[in-house]
Amino acid sequence: MNTLKFEVYKNTLKRRDGFNPVLGEKKYSKIKCYFTGDDWNNCSLVTGNFMSEKDNIVKSTVSLTADDKTAVFDIPTDIDGDKIYFSLTGSYADDSGNTVTLNTNLVGINRQKGMLPSETVGFGLYEKILGFYNKISKLVDQLKNYVTPEMFGAKGDGVTDDTAALQEMFSQAGINNQAIKLGNSKTYLISNTLRYDVSRSNFDGNFATIKVSDSCQKQDETYYGSEPKVTGSWSLNSVITVNIKSGNDAKYNIGSFKKLIIDCNNGLAKHGLKIENEGKTNYAHIMVRNPALYGIRIYGGNEATFSFINGTRSGISEVAKDLITGGYRKGDERLLSTMLFLGCADTYVTDCISIDFESGFLTGGADNHFNRCHAWCAYNTNIMSHSTSFTVWGGVATFSQCMIDSTKYGFKFFNAGRALINNCLNGYNQIYKDNLKTFGIPYLTYFATASDTLNYKSTNRGTGTIMTNNEWKADVIGCNFDNLGQDGDGYISVDYLPINMKNAHVRALDTVFERLDTADANLAKKANKSDIDSINSRLQSTETTLKNKANIADMSNGLASKADKSTTLAGYGISDAYTKSEIKEKLAQKLNSMPFDSEPKNNSPCYLTSGAVYNALLAKADKTETNDSLGNKADKADVDDVKAYIGYTDSDILGLQVDFENKTFTRLAGAVNLSQGADFNKFTMYGGRRRCNVLDDGTITAYYGDEGYTEDGSNGQVMVYQPAFYYKVVPLKLEKNADSGIGYHLRKANYYVSSKPKTGFKLHPAFYDENGNEISYILFSADEGSMYDVSAKAYVNDNVDESITYEGGDLLCSVAGKKPISGLRKGIGTKSNLEQMAQNRGAGWHLETIEAISANQLLMMIELGIMNSQTGIGQGVVSIADNSSYNCSSLTGSTAELGNGTGSATETINEKGGVQTTETANGKVAVTYRGVENPFGNIWKHIQGINIWGDGTMCGGQPYVASDFTFNESKHSDNYKPAGFTLANSSGWINAMGYGSEEYDWLLMASEIGGSSALPVGDYSYKSTNLNSHRIAMLGAGWIYGSNAGVFSWRCDYGPNYRARNIGGRLIYVPTAKSGDTPTKSYTAPEVDSLLATKYDSANIESGTSKLTPYSTVADKIKSASCTYKTIGDIVIVSATVKMNAVSLAGNSMCPLIDLPYKCISEDNVFCVGISNLGKLFKFAIPKNNTWLQFSTQDKTAYTFADGEQIDAICLYKIK
Repeated sequence: MNTLKFEVYKNTLKRRDGFNPVLGEKKYSKIKCYFTGDDWNNCSLVTGNFMSEKDNIVKSTVSLTADDKTAVFDIPTDIDGDKIYFSLTGSYADDSGNTVTLNTNLVGINRQKGMLPSETVGFGLYEKILGFYNKISKLVDQLKNYVTPEMFGAKGDGVTDDTAALQEMFSQAGINNQAIKLGNSKTYLISNTLRYDVSRSNFDGNFATIKVSDSCQKQDETYYGSEPKVTGSWSLNSVITVNIKSGNDAKYNIGSFKKLIIDCNNGLAKHGLKIENEGKTNYAHIMVRNPALYGIRIYGGNEATFSFINGTRSGISEVAKDLITGGYRKGDERLLSTMLFLGCADTYVTDCISIDFESGFLTGGADNHFNRCHAWCAYNTNIMSHSTSFTVWGGVATFSQCMIDSTKYGFKFFNAGRALINNCLNGYNQIYKDNLKTFGIPYLTYFATASDTLNYKSTNRGTGTIMTNNEWKADVIGCNFDNLGQDGDGYISVDYLPINMKNAHVRALDTVFERLDTADANLAKKANKSDIDSINSRLQSTETTLKNKANIADMSNGLASKADKSTTLAGYGISDAYTKSEIKEKLAQKLNSMPFDSEPKNNSPCYLTSGAVYNALLAKADKTETNDSLGNKADKADVDDVKAYIGYTDSDILGLQVDFENKTFTRLAGAVNLSQGADFNKFTMYGGRRRCNVLDDGTITAYYGDEGYTEDGSNGQVMVYQPAFYYKVVPLKLEKNADSGIGYHLRKANYYVSSKPKTGFKLHPAFYDENGNEISYILFSADEGSMYDVSAKAYVNDNVDESITYEGGDLLCSVAGKKPISGLRKGIGTKSNLEQMAQNRGAGWHLETIEAISANQLLMMIELGIMNSQTGIGQGVVSIADNSSYNCSSLTGSTAELGNGTGSATETINEKGGVQTTETANGKVAVTYRGVENPFGNIWKHIQGINIWGDGTMCGGQPYVASDFTFNESKHSDNYKPAGFTLANSSGWINAMGYGSEEYDWLLMASEIGGSSALPVGDYSYKSTNLNSHRIAMLGAGWIYGSNAGVFSWRCDYGPNYRARNIGGRLIYVPTAKSGDTPTKSYTAPEVDSLLATKYDSANIESGTSKLTPYSTVADKIKSASCTYKTIGDIVIVSATVKMNAVSLAGNSMCPLIDLPYKCISEDNVFCVGISNLGKLFKFAIPKNNTWLQFSTQDKTAYTFADGEQIDAICLYKIK
C-alpha cells in the first residue's frame, strides 16, 4: 500500500492512520484525503499543493467525489528529495454568488518513510513567505559581485573559529572576481592558512582583524625560492596567502588589498601576508602584528605598491634564531625576521614603518624604491646587535627620506646590490646607547664579506652606491660610515664627507665637478688681477660698514698678528683701501654708493652687502630709536627704505608686497615671475595641499586620486591636507589709528611664507595643537558643514526637515551633495552648537578657527598676487535670488571634479524648499581654492576662537583671540588676548588692515573703510559703530551678496549665540603632536634686539690659523697647506695658502684639502678664485655641510707646478 491518508476538517490536515507508518510501507506515491461535513463539501474541485524545501510550488487539481467525499492526489515525481510539503486549497460560490476560498495548514511528510514530522503554518502565509524568498534570492543574485564573511556564516566575534567561512569567501571571490569587504573593526579567528587565488585582488578589510587562534594546529608548509628550508615553532605558514594569477588579467589589471590588521598571535604564523605571485596590486593601510619571521613577503612578480604598512614584532620576546629550530645559516639575511621582504621587481614602498624586526625592509629584486620608510628597534634588545634597517640582497634600490633608527646596520648589501640614497637620516635611542658595548658601534653602510657569508658576499663593494643630501650623524656613540677598505673595494659616491663618521671610504660625486663647470661661465670675467682686487676691496668695505659692531682696531690687530710679510693692508696688495677717517666720512652715504646685488647670493663676492648689511643697518636703526612708540619706529625713513628696497630674495621664500595706499601688489622673492597654479606646486605648502578622506580618529584613508577615495562620506570626511609653513609680515608703513587710539592702520607691508624655517620667520599659529606643541599639518574641510542626524541616520536639509532638533551625538560633516546646515531652525546653527557637533566627531575636531582661516587667506593672497579673491578665482555663489522662508544655499560638492585645483564649477545645484535647480552662470556656481570649496560666498561661516569687544570708545571694537581651544563667545579676558588694534567704526569697502603687534601680525581684519569693490581688497566689511558689548565673527558672505563677498569679507555686527538661515560653518581638524614634544620658542622684537645686542662686536670676532691636511689621494702633490681665518658673527673669511711640489695636475683633477676651521652651512656649495705666484688661476670649492677645500685649474687644462709654487685664495662662507 503506497498511499498516505489524511482527514480534512475545516482548515486542518491530520494523518488518518495516526502518526506511525504502516509496517512494510515505503516509497509513498499517493495521498488520499477524507473530507468531513463542512465547507469542503461545497467544493467540486480541490487542489493539492506540493513543494520541496527550495523548489517552487507544484499544484495538482482533482475532483472531490460526491459519494465518499474523498480526493486522491499523485505525489509529483519531479520533486527531488524525500521530504516534501503538502496542503489543500479549494473554492466555491456561496448563496450570494461570492467566492469563498479554503486553505489548510501545510504539513511535512517523508514519502520514503511515511512519517509526519510536523505541522506548519497555513499555506496562504507560506505562499507569501515563498514569494518574499524568491525576491530576496534575486537581490542576493544582484549582490554576487560583493561578498562578506557573514554571507558564509562567519561571526567575527573574536571567539568563533571563522576559518571555513573566510576560506569559502576567498574561494568564491577568486573564482567569480568578486569584491571582498570584511565587517567594520570585527575580529575573525582562524586556525588554518587562508588562500586567495585571484586574477585581480579587490579586498577591503574595513580595518577588521584576522587573528590566528590559540588552538590552531601545526600545518604543512610549502617553500618557494632557492633559500634553505626552515622549520620553527609556528603553527601556520601564513595567515593569508595571496596568489595573483598570471595571464592578461594580471598583466593589465590594477588590484587593491587594503585596511586590514593581521594578528599572528605572538609567532603562531611564519608569515603575516605571503604573496606567491604579484602583479600591479596596491597594498595599503595594513598592520601586521608579531609574525614569527615575515610581516609581508613577496615571492615573485613585479609592479606592486605598498603604502602605510606597519609591522611590529615587539610582542615576541625571543630572537628569530631561537624560533628557528633547523635550517638557519649565519649570513643568510633572508632567514631573519623581516617586516617587508620584496622578492620582486619594480615595486614602490611609501610611508611604511617596521618595529623590532631583525631586518626592517629587504629588497631582493631589481629596481625597487623606498620613500619615507622608518625601520627601528624600539624595545627588543635581543636583536639590536645584528639588526638592519634596510637590506639590499641584490639589484638596484633607491631610498628617499628614510630613517635608520637604533639598528646595528643602516644599509646592508649582499651579492651585487647597490643603492641611490637621498635625504635620509639616522639616529639611536637610549637603549642602544646604554648597551653600546654589547651591541657594538653601528655601521651606516655594511657590505657583506666572505667571512659573513661565503655564497652571498657583496661584490663590487661600494661601487655604484650613491648618497646625496643626507643628514648623517655619529651621535654620542660614534658611527662607522662603512666597512670598506679591503683590496678591490670601491668607494661610495657622496656629495659631501660625513662629519665625525669613522672609516669613510668615499669619493666626491661627479655632479660637484659639473657644478664647477657651471661656475666657469660665471667666473669668466673675473679671471684677472683687477677682479681679485675688486673682491678684496668689497670685503673690506663690508667690514667697514659693520664698524659699530666690529671696530677697525680689533680687525686690524687681529689680521696683523696672522701675516708676517706686512703690517698694513697695502702689504697684501690692496692699495686702494679707505683710511679710518675716510670711512667715517662716507659711511652715511654707503647705502647709495654700495654695489648691491640684484639678488643676495650666498656665494657672491659681495654677499655681505645684501642680507648681512640689511640686518646690520636695520638693527642699528632700531637701536637708535627710543622704542617708546611702534608708530615712530615704523616712520623712520631709512628703515622703511631699506626694508622696501632689499626685502627677501631667497628662491624658497614666496612674498607679496601690498601697498594699500597706492593699491598696488608686487610679487617678492621666489614668487617673482610666477603665476598662480602650477608654478606654486613646487612649494610644499601649496603643492603638498590635497584633498583626502579622514576617519573620526584622524586617520587619512585615501588622498584624491587614490583608489577608494570618495566624496560622499563613505570613506570618511572630505578634508584638505595643509602642510605647515612659516611666515613673516614686514610692516613698511604704519599710521596710528587716531579714531580709537589703539593700534595702527597698515598702509604698506611685505607678506612672506616659506615651507622651511627661516631667520625671523615664525611657524604660522594654525600649526599648534591643543597642548601648544608644533604640528606638521592641519586638515581644512573641503566642503561647507552639513549636519548628520545620528538618530535618524540621515543627513539634514533644514528647509525640508522642519521638525529637526539637535540631539546629543549629531555630527558636523564635510561631504559632497549635501545641504549646508544653517540657523534656520531653532536650537541649530549657533556657533556653540556647530562647535559641539564638530567635537562630537572626537579629539581634534572643531569649528574652523581664526588661525586656520588666516593661514588660508595668507596663502591665497600670495599665490593670487592680489587680495580680491573674486577677481582671482571667480564670483562664487553670490547671486542667487533670495526667499526669506528658506536657507537658500546651494548643495556642496560641485567642485569635486577640480580636485586639488583652483577655479569655478561648471554647474552647481541650488535648493530651496526641496526644489533643486541646476545653475551654470558666474555668480551662481561654486568656487574652490586648492581643494577648499566656497572659502567665500554661498553661506556665511561662523569662525571660532575670536570675539570682538568694545566699551563704546573703541570704534568697531577690538578683536580678542583665544590662546587655546577653550571657547566662549562672551569673553575678552583670560585666554582671550587683545589683538592690539580696533576695527573700522562703520561698514564699508576695506581700505586698510589693522596692525597691533608681531604677536597678531597674521590677523587680517579691516581697521579702515574707504576702498572700492575692486581695490585694494575689494571686499565689504560689516561692523557696529562705537561698539559697547561683544560681537562674534563670520566670514565670506552668502548667496545674495554679489561683489561684497570675498575671503576678507567679515561680518562682526551680531551678538553671541546669534543664528540665522544664511549662517553656517565648516570643520577643521587639528592633530595632536607626539607625546613629549615641546613648542619651539618664538621671540618678540625686544627679545631679538636684546639677543642681537652683543652680536658682531669685538667679542664675537675670532681670528686664528689652521693647518689644512691634503687628502690621501693627493698627499704627494702638496708640500704644505694652511690658512688664516677671521669670523664675524655667522660668517668666516678664510685666506688659504697652498705650496705645491713639482708635479703635474690633470685638467679634470681635483685636489681636496680637509680640516677647514669651520663647517660650511651655506645653502649651496661655495666657490672662489685663487691665483699662484706665477699667475696661474685656480677655482676653489667648499662643499656645503663640509670642512673640505678643494681646487682645480680654472680653465680645466693640465698644468705642471714649479717646485714650491704657491697658490693664495680668499673665501667666505656661512658657519652658523
